[in-house]
Amino acid sequence: FMDIGSVGSWGEWNTAGAPEGFKLPAESTLNKIIDLYLENFTRTKLIMLIGGSLQYAIDHGAGYRADCLGDWGMWSDNWSHMTTIYPPAIADARAEEVWKKAPVLFEACNTMTTWYLDGMGSRFTREAARDTTIAQSLAWHISMMNPCYGPKFEKLPDEWIQAYLEWGKKMGYRFVLRNLAHPSRVNAGGQMPLRMDWENAGVAPCYYAHPLAVQFRNTVSRETWVVKTDADIREWMPGQVDYNTVVTVPDSLAPGEYELGLAMLERSGDSPRIKLAVEGADEDGWYRLSRVRVH
Repeated sequence: FMDIGSVGSWGEWNTAGAPEGFKLPAESTLNKIIDLYLENFTRTKLIMLIGGSLQYAIDHGAGYRADCLGDWGMWSDNWSHMTTIYPPAIADARAEEVWKKAPVLFEACNTMTTWYLDGMGSRFTREAARDTTIAQSLAWHISMMNPCYGPKFEKLPDEWIQAYLEWGKKMGYRFVLRNLAHPSRVNAGGQMPLRMDWENAGVAPCYYAHPLAVQFRNTVSRETWVVKTDADIREWMPGQVDYNTVVTVPDSLAPGEYELGLAMLERSGDSPRIKLAVEGADEDGWYRLSRVRVH
């Protein structure tokens, strides 16, 4: 993704730390700056920090990010980012459903290490504040988290590290292949139906059209053929995904037994790009999960 910045303190669409009386430019000017990003990053997802003209960016396809995740009263007893800032800002920008088309990112308040060392400003235990923060970020359909700088995670107990690792598994997309069915015998140049039961065990889709492909690898010669399916994984929302398709078996396949592999590829080229949440990946990134005999 590309962050829409350029304005305000740290380019973050606010006036924090600015001289008294300093104001952001007019909304019309802010929107022109956003337009520059929209015009020049047509193949890359854009995100923008909460604030400024976020609604304008959201209305034109951008996602959002928010700093200070985990602030339950670190800076004030009267307000916090988690309760006072985020909910109305997301609502005002009509950003509740933006995660379906563009990413949502967060940055830690202080750092994810100081959450443990110094607390998070909550009247609850540090563990309860941590777990509530994690749960809320997932409810907002987080795709990526910036833990910020130091101190190093070595200062955290194992239980905290494990909680963060489990959190990471739930962010964004997490594709799990539950079932794969196909004929055991096919003809070269013929049709092979495929039935797949997938689960997106994450909280967001993948925002780029990585092709789902099938690979035939001869068990003797090790020669390979790749056939891309018509799957659009950008539409695979959290939950169960039933995908049925028919692929054409390459007519150049010699009779024999073939390993059947699956992979989600680079957007251009035939190299596997996305790791699946299943076992069976070879060193080249293909998941060879079955075999088929070609006649």
